[in-house]
Amino acid sequence: AIAIAHINPITPLDERRTELARPPGTPCSCEFCAIEEKEGLGARQQRVDLVQRVKETSMRAPADTLRTDAGKDRGTGPDNAVVRQVAKEITGICNELEATFTHPARVQPRFPQLDSLGYLFACYLYLGTDYIKDAMRTNARLLTALGFSFDYVAPSGSAGQDDSGDVAIAEHGFYHPIVIVTLLQ
Repeated sequence: AIAIAHINPITPLDERRTELARPPGTPCSCEFCAIEEKEGLGARQQRVDLVQRVKETSMRAPADTLRTDAGKDRGTGPDNAVVRQVAKEITGICNELEATFTHPARVQPRFPQLDSLGYLFACYLYLGTDYIKDAMRTNARLLTALGFSFDYVAPSGSAGQDDSGDVAIAEHGFYHPIVIVTLLQ
């Protein structure tokens, strides 16, 4: 799992397999690689192109300007209207990217979605308290892209009366418990 963190998810399949092979020279035959091989280069190239569109779109509100700390100077960041428009466009691209996958995320994680959704999350945090629900939905979508699924548990006696309740992880793919704890923090 540690080696995967250092590999670009849109690296060509043969390169990724070589990099991950243990012992060296042994081809990877995991389900994830088998699915991508079956999908072919067209699907991978489409994902690369969509990730590039996210990068180009995000340049109108660069990630390093989306400061959310208490000391930020509102005068130096991008205009909120620009960030809202960029967030809308990134959401559309993420939807297109999601549509390129053929299997459930717990079998075929959406690694190319991670940076895009992380950037979208930053946009919503930058926009402030009016966008907290959008930020939380984006964070849940990021975890879903990794194969997590959730159940909502309403508190007894108040079901449907307010927004309170708990979210429980129903599935989490094939991740080590340390990865799960880190992601949820």
